[in-house]
Amino acid sequence: DGKNISMQAAHPLTFPVGINGRFPADDGVHYYSFDAKKGDACLFEVTAQRLGLPLDCVLEVYGSDGKLQKESDDYLQSKDTKFYWNAPADGQFFLSVRDLHGRGGERFLYHLSADRSGPDFELGGEYYYAQLAPGTNMIWFAKLNRINAFNGPVEIIVEGLPEGVEAVPVTIPEGMIDGAIILKCAADAKINASLVRVSGRAIIADANGTSREVVRRGRVMCEQQSSGGGQARWPISTQIVGVTKPLDLLKVEALPNEVTLKPGEKQEITVRIERQDGFTDPVTLAMSFDYFTSKFGEQLPPGVTVGTASKLRLVGKILEGTVILEASDKALTVEKLPIAVLARVSITFSITTNYASNPIHLTVLAKD
Repeated sequence: DGKNISMQAAHPLTFPVGINGRFPADDGVHYYSFDAKKGDACLFEVTAQRLGLPLDCVLEVYGSDGKLQKESDDYLQSKDTKFYWNAPADGQFFLSVRDLHGRGGERFLYHLSADRSGPDFELGGEYYYAQLAPGTNMIWFAKLNRINAFNGPVEIIVEGLPEGVEAVPVTIPEGMIDGAIILKCAADAKINASLVRVSGRAIIADANGTSREVVRRGRVMCEQQSSGGGQARWPISTQIVGVTKPLDLLKVEALPNEVTLKPGEKQEITVRIERQDGFTDPVTLAMSFDYFTSKFGEQLPPGVTVGTASKLRLVGKILEGTVILEASDKALTVEKLPIAVLARVSITFSITTNYASNPIHLTVLAKD
């Protein structure tokens, strides 16, 4: 309910800061001012919808000349907004907060946070559930959003796994934004389930060269199926991992379990499946999680692809296929990066169960 309803009356911000605001009437706009030097990285975020409030927030940054420099509306399937901004020059700048539809009232409240930023990352991916029978594996996919030129390694952490299930240690290396989280279920694991969380951990140096440990929780996307066949995607807070009775595939084995590629070279991975008695549906082998033309999960380093000569479809009594990995001349150098072959079984037209092979440690050598 402040008086900062114009740039001339803008409320000054001193970073870091958190401010609560409310629009008591329609067509309200709140203004804030702050100073920045050229290249300064700033982070602005509004929380409203996540607290059950109706505000559909829009954030805008203006220069001292009153010209709009950046606007941010929704952020990752949320009416709340968050954005990173770098000052183009020294000077005073203005931040405005408003409702997209110009609404106001008793419940049109928000929390604004503003802070200096720097090299950082966000973690997302495709991993909202996993079902594993004893002795089998499954794969989730992690994806990094690297912020303000951060390009260092990020260790992936999985907490809360049910007894008998472990995650293969993986660090997404410099130069990559994708990675595989391979879950392994022990042969003697008991039927069980638990809610888990995935996080990323990295050591990041600030502008002064001081290193700090940064941990970011993973942001999980869930598919919502409508009765008419439509799909939507929505963020959720936790993932579930369950140990189940034996499923359609009893085993997915890939050999060799270590692969080394030179730039321009090909290597073949042999994949053999073991089917449940009576299960004869087609099984598709893959290295990425695709839905028609959309790619929701990747694990191979840039420059490494699946060759067209691969044999990826296993039908009826065919139990063995091949995945041929090819490295281009510009393939990213990695050392013993854990990957796995997916074995996909269709449940409906749009839903599959994604089994995984044993971990394969991939090394790509540097170009001479």
